[in-house]
Amino acid sequence: MTIAIRCCVFLTGLALFAATSTAAAEPDCRQDTFSQEKSCVYGRGSIGMAGIGNQIITRDGQMYFRRLITLTNSGDPVDVDAILFRIDDRRTVQLKAENADRPTVNCSGRLCTWSWNVMAPISASVLAELASAKKLVIAFQGEGRRLGEGDMRRGGQIFARFLSDIRTHESGVLETSQHEAFLVEGRNLIPYAAPAGE
Repeated sequence: MTIAIRCCVFLTGLALFAATSTAAAEPDCRQDTFSQEKSCVYGRGSIGMAGIGNQIITRDGQMYFRRLITLTNSGDPVDVDAILFRIDDRRTVQLKAENADRPTVNCSGRLCTWSWNVMAPISASVLAELASAKKLVIAFQGEGRRLGEGDMRRGGQIFARFLSDIRTHESGVLETSQHEAFLVEGRNLIPYAAPAGE
């Protein structure tokens, strides 16, 4: 009897997980009452998938990457002006970015954690390169500081998911979203170009 109950719970859990995974692929889309402009958020279910707080927002034919930053006992938050991606230890891509909301702080004793969202416009070609990455390191910079550097545990998997979902629901935005990006070479920034052969 106990084994049967455990099996039932296990199978129910699998079903719920499958249902949640399917639902997570559906973007949350809304239309402005007055302008009729449509905006969609991809990545509502990205927690636990190659990082936490990764989202793509589409609006007016453009795409924006939004990422949640959390800093614990690392001083005051900064005005982020760029997001850096190190792709397969070969290329570093830099996107212009800005804080998307006001940082908030939560303290427990002497332990304080700041959290806020950062947003960067992103083109389809950059999104495709990130999606192909086997190894991906992300970092943020602003006010002369670099912060939040870390590996995205599953490489570009979350970006591959975004790319697939956007192709399914809003394929046209992959043609219209064009934003400036850069490749970092030493201390120099050069205009972004997709890897040869892509």
